Amino acid sequence: MHMFAASRVSRWPLKENRITRYLWKKDFDSEEEYEKTKEYYQSIGYRIVTLAYNPDCGDMSVFFRQLVKNHVNNQT
Repeated sequence: MHMFAASRVSRWPLKENRITRYLWKKDFDSEEEYEKTKEYYQSIGYRIVTLAYNPDCGDMSVFFRQLVKNHVNNQT
């Protein structure tokens, strides 16, 4: 399982005061493996953000705009 290699931790101040765990969806071999990892981190109190961007395709600026937009939407 890619639990630790597939994610990054951010300690940005959040409304819920929880640590955010970023999971790259492409790092998992199956949807089941992704869901199992996601549920594990949620069960120990992490806020999960899933990144579905594939770095091999497309423009990084589009990815970062969407990341910021999703972060702002999750704050409200």
